[in-house]
Amino acid sequence: MNRPAAGDSRDAISPEERRRQVLARRRLALVALMVLAVGTLVGAVLTGSYFLLAATLVCDVLLAVYIAVLLQIKRHQAETRYLGTRGGDRVGAAGY
Repeated sequence: MNRPAAGDSRDAISPEERRRQVLARRRLALVALMVLAVGTLVGAVLTGSYFLLAATLVCDVLLAVYIAVLLQIKRHQAETRYLGTRGGDRVGAAGY
């Protein structure tokens, strides 16, 4: 995979390159889950298999959870960016 050699440090990769790699991995995982969900659904319809139908439901749940996690990451990054430009005063924060 794309791991640095034994002598390299992780700081050798620029933050922009690291972000591109993370986004590419997230996109690949999302596409793979979508293809798996559609593929198992098509297989279940064509074969009439209850096992594939159950696998489709599992894939759908995994896809929904993954999308929810991605949205939470996006919200957290937007909040961090917003708070970074406004300083540290969080109006209405719960204090946790």
